Amino acid sequence: MTQPFPTPAVPARRRGGVCVRVIGVLLGIGCQALMAQTLVIGTSRAAQSLPIYVAESQNYFRAAGVEVLTREYPSGVACLAALAQGQVQIATTSEVGVMFNAFARPDLAIFATLSSSTTGQKIIVRKGSGIRSAQQLVAKRVATPPNSSAHYYLDSALVMNGIDPAQVAVQYLPADEVGAALVAGDIDAAVIWEPYAHQALKALGAQGELLPNVPVYTSRFNLVAARGPLAAREADFIKVLQAVERAMRFIAEHPEQAQAILRARLGVDPSYIADTWSNYRYALSLSQSLVTSIDVEARWALRKGQVSSAGEPPRGQDLVVTGPLRKVRPDRVTLFDTPSQPRGFEPPAP
Repeated sequence: MTQPFPTPAVPARRRGGVCVRVIGVLLGIGCQALMAQTLVIGTSRAAQSLPIYVAESQNYFRAAGVEVLTREYPSGVACLAALAQGQVQIATTSEVGVMFNAFARPDLAIFATLSSSTTGQKIIVRKGSGIRSAQQLVAKRVATPPNSSAHYYLDSALVMNGIDPAQVAVQYLPADEVGAALVAGDIDAAVIWEPYAHQALKALGAQGELLPNVPVYTSRFNLVAARGPLAAREADFIKVLQAVERAMRFIAEHPEQAQAILRARLGVDPSYIADTWSNYRYALSLSQSLVTSIDVEARWALRKGQVSSAGEPPRGQDLVVTGPLRKVRPDRVTLFDTPSQPRGFEPPAP
């Protein structure tokens, strides 16, 4: 019988080093597997993201059986850019942002609306500027983030007041720079959402003024994903919605605690909550009005020359996936079965 070669003795230090390396490899593999299973949500730094903030702070995602990591961005446009780059699997953004991106990426899909607001967009000016309403923005320097809900609101408010948007000197700035430009005196008016509007007013102090709201637009804040991952991991997306629905109940039943979470996440003072809390309606939904809004906004974007398209513009009904929400709150899916006929307010061509 052949005798086996004796196993050479391994010094204790080397054995320890080998064990550490093996454990490190195993931990690395485990971490990679965990990250592969984790859904990363890009959250816009806004009050509309509150259901995500609550679900995360209360550990509702993990309780629902899904690992979630959130990454904050200054706007929904930035969230969509992160989605396109593969940095996140879910983006939070307005339907306007989805519409603009759908010209190049028809695979995007809204699988739930988180919140809605008819007063979420604000027009801020300096006192003494002579601007008391949207009608007086003619020939003024007005800044707003491009291809955003605020941009659409600005055009809509102007047209509602009989003003051709081409008569306004619009400057496009990132969301987190609009207020600073107004404070510095580089522009005459800022059109932006919260918390940037409140921050600008606070920085201006007695010199800041909020113009009356023009009731022309309902902004909807949505959860968006690419159709491929949405179909491949539908069970996880359903769990995300289950956690968010639980967060909605928390907001309704414990508003003061929800407000504290929002203050901590946005780094704002109590006056912000007092001034803006009533602006938003938090509820999961997928509505026909969402689809109709996208249709109208797509035609506006084409007429404005903000996008170029050789074919038909994206249709709202093609940018919505109802499956996950039907599994969580079927009563909140109120889409028509027939193709939508876009109607409503449409700003004219510049």
